[in-house]
Amino acid sequence: MYNRISLKERITHSSDVVECPVKDCTHQVPRQKKKFKSTDTFLCPTHNIILSPTTFEYRDYTMNLLSKDPEDLQLLQTILKQKRENRLARSNSEDAVTWNMFRYLERNQLLEGYLDSLGIRNTSNPKIHYWCYDREQQHTYPLLVKARKTFGETPSRGSEPDLLIETENAIILIECKTGLSNNTKPSRVDVEKLYTEGDNWFFTQVFKAGFYTIAKKDRKYELLRYWLLGQWMAKQKKKEFYLFNLVREEAERNIEHEFGKHLISGKGTFKRTTWESMYHFIKTSSTDHTPIFEYLKNQTLGYTSSGKLKMGYRL
Repeated sequence: MYNRISLKERITHSSDVVECPVKDCTHQVPRQKKKFKSTDTFLCPTHNIILSPTTFEYRDYTMNLLSKDPEDLQLLQTILKQKRENRLARSNSEDAVTWNMFRYLERNQLLEGYLDSLGIRNTSNPKIHYWCYDREQQHTYPLLVKARKTFGETPSRGSEPDLLIETENAIILIECKTGLSNNTKPSRVDVEKLYTEGDNWFFTQVFKAGFYTIAKKDRKYELLRYWLLGQWMAKQKKKEFYLFNLVREEAERNIEHEFGKHLISGKGTFKRTTWESMYHFIKTSSTDHTPIFEYLKNQTLGYTSSGKLKMGYRL
């Protein structure tokens, strides 16, 4: 895994070529134009990465993983067969950070304590579903499949929260962001009717603003979907509902107001939390967690258009 320690602080590129970002490497490749292409034309053979001006991609996505434990790799490979898209290979992959951090919490018996630190009550025996894969059912979490159908989502375009965690008393969705913002808008014109009229206008039970205002004007379409489907699932299970937006400390500082103002009070909990606070939670543990500390401290988010390395977290 290449990080702040092994990457150049600045790379040079022109309209025609890009240099490898790994320190002391002088290899250059043709500059990628428009869409990123994972072909040998753009490969640095020394470091086995596909280059572009602002990011790079590991030829082998497992290079981007913190743990190479066979059990972890087998689980992830199984999940990826169900996951819509594998984005784990990119150097600035949100999916890679999500997997590395939460799988670490799970394997080290820290998940229950972390959820408790977020203010969730009765967090015993949490079951975590990465990208909604249910290990017991060996398929997508069944109630999410029902929720998608209820609101007219197709299998190829269904909502896929990064994390779905179920406890004895709660349904918890966590939308993880490292570099991207929460601003998204629908690409189809027919979705408003599907989401607002599903299950006898359930939409009006959890939102006080209309679909156009939230999804199009304020561009919170992704969060709208997770709030709607999550609330519906929690209702079926008669459980509390939580939606967390997990972001970097410097990002999305006003998201609780920007999205929360559209929600009916008393109907579930929407909160912002940060990767940095997760880091500090882990640090309170009495055991040695040096690998995860070094991982997050040295994470980068690619390069700016001018070639400067972008640091990830304030640690």
